[in-house]
Amino acid sequence: MHHWSIVEEVYLYDGTLEGLLTIAYKCFKEKKIPSDVVEEKEYIQNLLDIPVVVPTNLDDSQYIVNMIRDRISDFTLYYVYTAFLSGNKKKELPILHYIIYAFKHGKRVNFMKSIDCVIEVQRLCQNVKYEAHRFSGFIRFAQMSNNFLYAEYESDNDILEFLADHFSSRLSQEIWMIHDKGRMRIALYNRKEFIVVDSTTMDLSMVENEKEDEYLKLWKDYFKNIAIKERENKRCQRSFMPKKYWKYLPETQE
Repeated sequence: MHHWSIVEEVYLYDGTLEGLLTIAYKCFKEKKIPSDVVEEKEYIQNLLDIPVVVPTNLDDSQYIVNMIRDRISDFTLYYVYTAFLSGNKKKELPILHYIIYAFKHGKRVNFMKSIDCVIEVQRLCQNVKYEAHRFSGFIRFAQMSNNFLYAEYESDNDILEFLADHFSSRLSQEIWMIHDKGRMRIALYNRKEFIVVDSTTMDLSMVENEKEDEYLKLWKDYFKNIAIKERENKRCQRSFMPKKYWKYLPETQE
């Protein structure tokens, strides 16, 4: 962009979307683009970088949100949000460049398929949505003794809110919790709405003791009995359901 400079600095942030949007605000204010953006706890010190810690400022991040909504589109904000849910360790800089291009080109930015940052942000979004779609079919709930459903999983991307939104429609008459064990977050649903909380603040000992309920045992027996041993094809099964997803699928457990 005209009158902008690329500085040999690495901006460090707290790993939140608000933190990344604070960096976007700093870039617009100073007309500078960093050489990289890294979550502070993931940063490895070296002799070449000039690290700059950028504290999260909620007012600054909200300013960027409002500007994207008012000057560009809600859809562009959706792209920023969804791309940020990616588990890709190099997502920050493409998202930052995408925001800068979006302010320059407006709504047209999402049709600029030759721009690297636009391509990468859209690829990140597709990856997040694809994994969320796959997990909506892989999630297995267990019936707990106090009459609520519990499911757990681990994923490459942060798809918990996508799953919670899906199951709040599919299981709207149930009380359930979905546990992202990798990120230690839980979505809780009470037949009306869901909230996402930090699982480290909850006592889950009762859940751990009850996960193998009668319904899961029946499902495993059903899966085993309908299988035709002579036609078993693990390679084909893995092509439809990668092995990394098997850990929390009862039908794959012995």
